[in-house]
Amino acid sequence: MKHLALKEESEEDDTKPKLGKVARRVHRAMAPYFTGKSRGSKIRGIVLGASLDAYVKDYGQFIFCPEGTSKMQENAVSKISRAKVFLKYLTLSWSQVTYWTWEFLFNIPLLKSYPAVLRKAGLAPTTISLYVGQAISYVEYFRATPLKHSWITSGQTVVVIRELRKLSKDLSRTVLGHQALIKRDKGKRLVAQEDLATCQALARAKIPSLLEDIEKRAPPRDPKTRYRFFYLAVYLSSIYGYRTGVLTRMRVKEVRAAIGDQETGYLINVMEHKTVRKFGAAQIYLEAEEYEWFRTWLRLRARRVCPRPGGGEGHGPLF
Repeated sequence: MKHLALKEESEEDDTKPKLGKVARRVHRAMAPYFTGKSRGSKIRGIVLGASLDAYVKDYGQFIFCPEGTSKMQENAVSKISRAKVFLKYLTLSWSQVTYWTWEFLFNIPLLKSYPAVLRKAGLAPTTISLYVGQAISYVEYFRATPLKHSWITSGQTVVVIRELRKLSKDLSRTVLGHQALIKRDKGKRLVAQEDLATCQALARAKIPSLLEDIEKRAPPRDPKTRYRFFYLAVYLSSIYGYRTGVLTRMRVKEVRAAIGDQETGYLINVMEHKTVRKFGAAQIYLEAEEYEWFRTWLRLRARRVCPRPGGGEGHGPLF
């Protein structure tokens, strides 16, 4: 048994990324930045220095879309944070204080360890692929927009981009395996068809009485009223299996612009969601009775619910 335990431990060690001396030191310095999640992450607090921060700010203005949606603006902030991680990673191994020369970018041995350090920090292969892709985007921007005081040559930036692309290509194999495992694990957690049918039946029976209760008893301008109508969100999720972001980002104007009539039903197109670039608008079909729930909710929403930030009575989020 002891022999088997030692064998299992050795197999686990084989799966962990091996880091060189410099990469281990950089990993120890980088690890605190990856504590916390999402908005609580410390990555956004990375400080690079006046010269580097100013250039990253220019890069942020380049990728930022003023007319984009709130989700696109959030994505731009995430991209800037990933670029900062890449630069911080390389500067931590630079023994000099002359960061303004940008010579630290041309550190190919350390560059090759970038995915391994991120993996050691606890990032998933799919996330690491995003970080490497953002590093490529940043270096390409640097090559196209060189600084006068930079000592790094155009040929060196070409080499850096080539190495990053090689890393990205190598990661694709790991990403495919990771996605297969995630898909398998999700398959084990699928909700039974009988449970989905029960959920739909209970929600369908509850929603009309809930709307009536909101109209008669809910206090005016009570933000909590919105949460009472999440039965509808659960009902739609049990039918279509959409991400919650599709429902939470559904707009009032999209509901009012639904295509159809009382006989054929109605089709709502949700334009703002996570995978809109790949799959297009998320479509939700509603029967006449179901669409009437939406109409009733819109009427009650205007009287009972405080408008959420970023949207007025007529074009804000539905929930």
